[in-house]
Parts: sequence; C-alpha cells; structure tokens
Amino acid sequence: MPTGYTFNVVDGTVADFPTFAMQCARAFGACIEMRDDPADTPIPDEFKASSYHTERLAEARAKLQKLRSMTPAEAEINAALSYEQECKSADEYDARRDEEDRRLDAMLAEVKKWTPPTAEHVQMKSFMVEQLTISKSGNYRASRPKKLSGQDWLEMATDAAMRDVDYHAGEQAKEEERAKARTAWVNALRQSLQPGAAQ
Repeated sequence: MPTGYTFNVVDGTVADFPTFAMQCARAFGACIEMRDDPADTPIPDEFKASSYHTERLAEARAKLQKLRSMTPAEAEINAALSYEQECKSADEYDARRDEEDRRLDAMLAEVKKWTPPTAEHVQMKSFMVEQLTISKSGNYRASRPKKLSGQDWLEMATDAAMRDVDYHAGEQAKEEERAKARTAWVNALRQSLQPGAAQ
C-alpha cells in the first residue's frame, strides 16, 4: 500500500529521483514542518525566520521604555490597578475551582450510590471514586496578591520587562540561525540532486 510519500510514484505521476527525494525531504530536518502540507507545496529556496519573537521583542522594548519613563504617581496608579486585577483573577480562580469541585462532588455522590452489577465491576467503581477524588482542588485556594507600593511594583515590572527583552532577543537569534541552517540543508540537497553531482 502506498504511503503519502510514495503514492505518486505508484500512480506514475513522479518517475524521477530528484522529485521523489524532494518530496521525502519533508520528513526530515529543515522541511519537517512541511510534512503535513500538501505534497505539491513547493519547498522554498530560502527559509525565513518567524516574526513572532521579533514582534514580542518590540513589544517588550516598548513596555520597558514606558516603565522607565513612568513617574512615581503613574507607578502608584499602575500598582493599584495591578493589585485590583490580581485580586479579581484570584477570586475568579477560586469561584471556578468551587464550581468544578461542586460538579465533582455531585458525580462522586452518584458513583457512591451506584451498585456494581458484578464483582468484576467493583474495581471500576473504586477507580471512578479515586479519579473524582484526586481531581478535586481540596483546600487549595489562589494565593492572595500582595499590595505593592508604586516603587516596588515598578521595579518588579521593569525586571520582568527586561527578562522579556533578553528572552525574545535570544530566541530571535536562535530562530534566525535555524532559518539559515534549514536553507543550507535544502540547498545542499538540491545541489546533490543536480545532473552530474557526485553520487
């Protein structure tokens, strides 16, 4: 039975080695991200680095610049807003967990009322009880946020923004290196498939 890589060799639409080799290249290294693309999607001559980290880096730098130019009064306002948002998030988390626990408790009550039809089903009942029990949050609650002064909030926010800048700058450099390596891999493959290339 033909595979996704051999079906067009079987049906006769691909009869030359270079075309078959380029199709198979989708399963390896530089082209692995193309493995699920349609077989007729061309493999590019050059791979471009993703813009994700470049965009996040620009955002992080803009945020850092904004934080560094923030006045003490603005920092106090942002600290208060951040505290309110964190309290709201913690409350929403606790409410969601309470509702989930309520659903789990309701199902646990149903399981406990159930009489297994045979001795072979007893283990299944125990398993269901165990699964429902371990899924509960228990006494865990979201930690309450700490109210920070404007200065403390600004220092934490600035540190976080600096970490984001460093992270995205490093990841963008890696992405660019991967794009270069992928391009070199495909170019080497294409050159090896040229007529007269050493076999």
